[in-house]
Amino acid sequence: MKPKIGILGGIGPESSALFYKQLIQLVQSKNIKSNTEYPHIILESIPAPELLLKNPDLSMYKETLRNLEKAGADFIVIICNTAYVFIDQFENLVNISILDLNKETKMILDKNNVKKITIFGSKKTTDKLFHFDNIKIESISENDAAIIDQIILQYNSGKNKKESEQQLINLIKKYPQKNVLIACTELSTILKNTGLKYLDTFDILLNATFQKWKTLKP
Repeated sequence: MKPKIGILGGIGPESSALFYKQLIQLVQSKNIKSNTEYPHIILESIPAPELLLKNPDLSMYKETLRNLEKAGADFIVIICNTAYVFIDQFENLVNISILDLNKETKMILDKNNVKKITIFGSKKTTDKLFHFDNIKIESISENDAAIIDQIILQYNSGKNKKESEQQLINLIKKYPQKNVLIACTELSTILKNTGLKYLDTFDILLNATFQKWKTLKP
């Protein structure tokens, strides 16, 4: 029986679509020979409330995690980085594993011998998610953090995409790119074709999903 990947997406939908597409492309890069070699993927793209709110409603997230387990998923990846702030609550809802973004990110930072990092993501993500004992996290300014939250919300609405891209590029260029971690799938989607060099949780989750699926393959 082939393992099933459960994807909780939709926050936002455009970055979730890109994640699905790039996961398929990653599988294709391994020289598959037939359609039967693709992974079995269950994608739930949900119109859930924004997690940037002070007290977000998590009921749709929780319901979807249960749905993915009932549908037969062997493990779950959540596309939205900010959702991992609530990982402890989510893990208690299901009996299958949810990829741990904090753990996967630390593994990559250690592998690349990163000792200092500046994180670009929603303010909730940068404040509450990442904890690395041996890596110094350098803060961005309060003003820059507010701009990033606005870029995320604006991009998700499908408005002023070029403006959002330029705003984000200008912000990142204020910091040493080699020490930048992009920790929001919307920001990752905006930056994909800019040529900037940075570490990216989108790619970290993508590769972790592929490796987990690969280890479960019969």
